[in-house]
Amino acid sequence: MREEFLREFHPLHKRWVNIGLGPDRGLYGEPFKRKADAIVDTGNELILYEFKLRLSPGSVGQMELYAQLLPDTPILQAVLDKPRRLVIVAGQLAPDIVAFANAKGIEVKLYDPLWVLQYLKDKDTR
Repeated sequence: MREEFLREFHPLHKRWVNIGLGPDRGLYGEPFKRKADAIVDTGNELILYEFKLRLSPGSVGQMELYAQLLPDTPILQAVLDKPRRLVIVAGQLAPDIVAFANAKGIEVKLYDPLWVLQYLKDKDTR
């Protein structure tokens, strides 16, 4: 889903995928990092993307945490002066969760190619 979306909407933009966010070391010196699905540098702005088959309230909290970790991410220091957008891309939306995300400044985009719809349908019938 991620690669397909990025190829379609950001074919020429610089991007990082599965990028570890935050300082190089955790509180106790461990190399653990939270991983964002994708960050795209459009030249004018940074877009932090998280991809979900189904939108959930947890996705919103995840994005809020990732936004807090961005400034402490060493690999992104050269581009952190750009405006930022937080975007959750999901194959299935729930209006109440979209409103919840939007109220927190997080955009939600529906991305439902046929294979995603089929996957969700098949999963619901199991």
